[in-house]
Amino acid sequence: MIEMEQVSKTYRGARAPALAEVSLAIPGGAFGLLGPNGVGKTTLMRILATLVAPSAGRALVAGHDVRTGRAAIRGLLGFLPQDFGFYPRLTAYENLDYLALLSGLGRERRARIEEALQAVNLQDVARARVGTLSGGMRQRLGIAQALLNHPAVLIVDEPTVGLDPSERMHFRTLLAGLAACTTVLLSTHIVADVASTCTDVAVLRQGRIVYRGATVGLTARAGGLVWGATVTPAQLPAIEQACTVASATATPPGLAVVSLEPTLEDGYLAVVERGAGVPHTQPGGGNAAAELEPRTFAAVGR
Repeated sequence: MIEMEQVSKTYRGARAPALAEVSLAIPGGAFGLLGPNGVGKTTLMRILATLVAPSAGRALVAGHDVRTGRAAIRGLLGFLPQDFGFYPRLTAYENLDYLALLSGLGRERRARIEEALQAVNLQDVARARVGTLSGGMRQRLGIAQALLNHPAVLIVDEPTVGLDPSERMHFRTLLAGLAACTTVLLSTHIVADVASTCTDVAVLRQGRIVYRGATVGLTARAGGLVWGATVTPAQLPAIEQACTVASATATPPGLAVVSLEPTLEDGYLAVVERGAGVPHTQPGGGNAAAELEPRTFAAVGR
């Protein structure tokens, strides 16, 4: 269980708080924390990992306060920050062995290392230098180091940034599997990572929680707000002024404005981008002129 009660964090010299009165309860399994870059996700992760103290409020990890129970929390926590460095000239095994020693693991560390490498399917490259591994393999090695102490809680911050589609798919599958026996907190701005991994999600906007609930509920927030139409490239700027354009792809001419089934990404955009703009109604009907190559858009009214 992770519990946050009215947690705020303001950095010295900052005009606005990085987090403002965040209350959040995470019972277990895979939980997604969504939000654009710079809205406080990393600050929240670092508070739970006992790397940063909150300015106000209370945060508990497995019943331990992040202010007074740092040693206990670190003993049951696995953490993969966004920027995690390995020694490129050491092998994957040597990197994990060094980190296990720093963590205080003794004779059991060899078994723990082999177990972690197997969990992330890297046992075949254990003796390869880290500098020769792909980005996806290095990310999986980062998870392996976070698993060395058999964590009850695993926190991962933007784990799939920079990975190719195949590596991203494998990484999502890995996280979903770990969630069966570990609380996994996934912080990301990539909606597809949450859609394929988590059933519960919170959305941060300007340091505040603006949605907390099931992923299906977040998708429902865009109900009746998503439309598709055929337009010319010249018409896109005007559409972007009135709507949030979720996607644009080449398509044959002749398609009318139609209502679309919303996705999780549409729900996320509806929550994060809400504010002044056109009413949540259907855009102007009819087919666009097709003298230029037409484009299809899915737009969330603001």
